[in-house]
Amino acid sequence: MKESLAPCDFTIGQMDEATVSAPPHPRAGCISSNNEATLSLFVYGIIDYGDLAETRGWRTAFCRRWDGGRQSFFLVGDTDYEYED
Repeated sequence: MKESLAPCDFTIGQMDEATVSAPPHPRAGCISSNNEATLSLFVYGIIDYGDLAETRGWRTAFCRRWDGGRQSFFLVGDTDYEYED
């Protein structure tokens, strides 16, 4: 698996994936007074796509925040990061 994603063109049915990693934050593992982790993880992406005739293109952007307590990603709900053209 690749360590990063770069802009690329896809054919119908083609997929790609990557594992993205970073060094631990100096405060990693810090616990707040209410016993919850104090750091946040956000995943942000943009998907550009178009029709087969290449006459129209669209863009979808997304941003999700990891909730360690619920072990799931959740919608950020900010129109600067979540939109469709």
